[in-house]
Amino acid sequence: MDTHTSSLLALFTEGRTRFTKLLDQLTEADLAKKLAPAPNSTGFLLRHIGDVELLFAKNVFGLKDVQVHASTVAKGARHRRMDRSRCVDGLRAGKC
Repeated sequence: MDTHTSSLLALFTEGRTRFTKLLDQLTEADLAKKLAPAPNSTGFLLRHIGDVELLFAKNVFGLKDVQVHASTVAKGARHRRMDRSRCVDGLRAGKC
């Protein structure tokens, strides 16, 4: 693996590790929290971070079979409230 790819992989792994360690501290109530007047909840933002991670992996590491459906504002049925275990399990698996 070339040094550029190795550096990107190390950064990706470090960020992912810090992110997933925080998931254990989340509560169900945390997922619904918002900063007024922002439309996006913590749960939506966590899902968005997961989508962006997938997009990064797809583009940087050439994962052509990965499909990403990221959005920047919560809307529609896809962004309905999800329970903590589903959110955390999906993020840990890299499937948001």
